Amino acid sequence: MKEKIYKILLDDKLLGTTNLEFGDPPMGIVFGQIIFAESNFGYDFFKQYCIDNSIELQTDYPNDKLISTRQIEKLKIYNSENIEIVGVGNNVEGMDSDIYTLTILGIDSETYKLEFPNHIAEYEQKFNN
Repeated sequence: MKEKIYKILLDDKLLGTTNLEFGDPPMGIVFGQIIFAESNFGYDFFKQYCIDNSIELQTDYPNDKLISTRQIEKLKIYNSENIEIVGVGNNVEGMDSDIYTLTILGIDSETYKLEFPNHIAEYEQKFNN
């Protein structure tokens, strides 16, 4: 099966891509590593964006350049057909010396079945063995 690539837009500008390679189907959650479009994205960028847009931080460790955001309203994720993957929330977390991940929370079951059948199959496989 071909790996799906999702575009991540912030304020209608390309932030990067992700494969949303992990999921929790019963919770309607998907997440994956962010591959940034530019090298200047990271801790300083997200910290300033959150300050400028009054977005609450879950975690902020400036010395380690580690951050975790709450919901970013203007963060949009699109599949290869330019259909937005919508959930009830999202967040970005990570650190400059490691990786950043994007999480989408509360995706409805119909969208999840259509867009992430591999996560459902993996989940079901855990209980069939």
